[in-house]
Amino acid sequence: MKNTGTKMSRKELHEQVWNKPITKLAKRYGISDVGLAKICKKHNIPRPLRGYWAKKAAGHKVKQLALPPGDEVTIHITPNPYSRNASKYRSLVSSISPSDESGEVPIVVPDRLSNPHPLIKQSSDILNSRQPNEFGLVSPPGKGCLDITVSKSSVRRALRIMDTVIKTLEKQGYGVYLSEGRTKTKIQEVPISFGISEKLAINKKKPEEHDLSGRYEFGHSRFIEQRVPSGDLCLTIHDAGDFHLYGCQQNWNDGKKSKLENRMNSFVDGLLTAAAAKIDHDREREEEEQRRIERQRQLEHVNGQCYRAIPWSPNGAT
Repeated sequence: MKNTGTKMSRKELHEQVWNKPITKLAKRYGISDVGLAKICKKHNIPRPLRGYWAKKAAGHKVKQLALPPGDEVTIHITPNPYSRNASKYRSLVSSISPSDESGEVPIVVPDRLSNPHPLIKQSSDILNSRQPNEFGLVSPPGKGCLDITVSKSSVRRALRIMDTVIKTLEKQGYGVYLSEGRTKTKIQEVPISFGISEKLAINKKKPEEHDLSGRYEFGHSRFIEQRVPSGDLCLTIHDAGDFHLYGCQQNWNDGKKSKLENRMNSFVDGLLTAAAAKIDHDREREEEEQRRIERQRQLEHVNGQCYRAIPWSPNGAT
């Protein structure tokens, strides 16, 4: 039966977002955490601020914001097709992950880089020694460096984010290594590559010199468009070209009001989901191959029976 979504009141959704982290709640309804946050904003439903769940888990007293007055409306939450497909991997994710606490306690990116991972130290030296390309971004060489392509001013921030991701993965028992110019982790023997990059923005500026003897140009055509670093970072699962077909998220971006640092739990969960999707896909493909072999065997058996049932005649007549 097709899932047409869930209906609830503002009060019900308010109670739910204060009883369960939004990353986990969103999975229940088959949408992204960003999508659920937008629904809350649309209906003026306050959500826990950053650090709320960590303080609560540590036993600190936390304050729940009351639901502001508003119209009594029915909220419809419709599963996203990709998220709905991804939900089938949730049970596999729980079996892959050694702990299901990542959604309860937020993964915090520190403001300063302390005791960096060896790969971070190595990559920092390489990136800081490289020159920006034509777009103002420094990119890693073919080997020996984490997959980080950002502007000079964003290098330290990108390193802090990657350091947090690497340490979180290793804490959960998944190693991180460099291979073929990619940053990779291996989850249940499934290699997954990921990296961080900076988006480019369009900057328009007038040329310094004008040819007054040339033909007249309209004002809008006298501007030169340049692609420059925007300061917005994006974490990407590179293998998600296939995983995306299974319903797996591929990119985690800076938002207007929420930075990438606040989406670490969602990204790590995305890596686990991608691994679970690959495991499930390989299992289905193997089962389908076994079914194909069995069908072929049965067909050969039937053909053999038919062949033996036909009497032979030297004249070719039956």
